[in-house]
Amino acid sequence: MLYFMFDNSLAVLETPIGKIYAVSDDKALQYLGFEKQDVPIGNTQPLEQIKQELDAYFRGEIQEFKTPIHLCGSDFQNKVWKELKKIPLGRCKSYQEIALAINQAKASRAVGNACGSNPFIIIVPCHRVIAANGSLGGYSAGLEKKDWLLKHENSLIQLLTQHPLILGVADLCLPLTRVSDF
Repeated sequence: MLYFMFDNSLAVLETPIGKIYAVSDDKALQYLGFEKQDVPIGNTQPLEQIKQELDAYFRGEIQEFKTPIHLCGSDFQNKVWKELKKIPLGRCKSYQEIALAINQAKASRAVGNACGSNPFIIIVPCHRVIAANGSLGGYSAGLEKKDWLLKHENSLIQLLTQHPLILGVADLCLPLTRVSDF
């Protein structure tokens, strides 16, 4: 459980993958995840915005989240989380690719740890980070949820492109594998 220092409000969101708890102050989201937080139920503009955006995401109508978030991690974690936000819907990168992108070539495991402590599931898409061999790697909420999210996003890409996933992009995700493995 996280501890919040300011006046915050909680929203409990029912989703296809279970309850998601959102915490925010009046300006930005502080947390979005599966772990229940000890914060009073309330309503803020960021909570309203994330409710609408998550509903649209699960309906397949949104590709980018615009709810303001407050990243509160170490310098390294913040670098990783900012890099994760650059991974587009339907694409995956390996822990090693993220380490290279932030100029920390030997930090693959540390990238994995930063992904595991990501306080913003889905909108900071740590679920799009997989092992270099194409396996799922880890996910703090469980591999079933990670697999579900990747399959959901791949189905959205299929709808958007109106044809099977034969786009020739090596880092396009498929559940449990990568296109480059075919």
